[in-house]
Amino acid sequence: MPKLDPVFSNNSLGALLQAFHAAAWSSYCECTPGATQPVPFPPPDVTQPTGWPSAPTYSCDPAQICATLITIQQMLGQLQGGLAEANQTITLMQRYETPFAVIAGAIHSNLSGTGSFAIPRCIGMQLDLVDTPPGRTSPGVPPYLWNLGWVGAGTDSGMLLERHIARDHETWIRPTMQACTQFGWDLSPGVVLSVRELYAEP
Repeated sequence: MPKLDPVFSNNSLGALLQAFHAAAWSSYCECTPGATQPVPFPPPDVTQPTGWPSAPTYSCDPAQICATLITIQQMLGQLQGGLAEANQTITLMQRYETPFAVIAGAIHSNLSGTGSFAIPRCIGMQLDLVDTPPGRTSPGVPPYLWNLGWVGAGTDSGMLLERHIARDHETWIRPTMQACTQFGWDLSPGVVLSVRELYAEP
């Protein structure tokens, strides 16, 4: 049995293969039949790697059964609390990274020209054109609208997201939207926009 490093990736393929052979040899080795009885092959002598954590030891005292059960209950409570935190973190990841659905929030109507407003923690925005100048439509499904303007979102430190308005109705969802605190727009003359905030489902 070779001496292995506690970090699995630090061991060479040859050392790992040698360790496998040493561990399996006593179970799968078959001696060739002969005149004498085969001698059982001794199991491998495993040397504990340096820095390997010691296995815990537990004492069993019949007089302390109640105290032991209370200790087990306390440890289960701690484990349950840790699992609840993990579940909360996973839920946040699902809602803000891969949301199952969205909840329609506040509406900001009749936006034109240039401006901005503060937003809460959102996962996206619903963009609906109320009015557009004529002659700015190209074929598409739905039709493509050009030269209407831009919308963006960011924080006091700067812009994080930006989008060119190109459809009558668009749902704009981005993973980094939940970090934005400001929403802004810069629209071409004659363009009127309605914006609805989209929140993660609880």
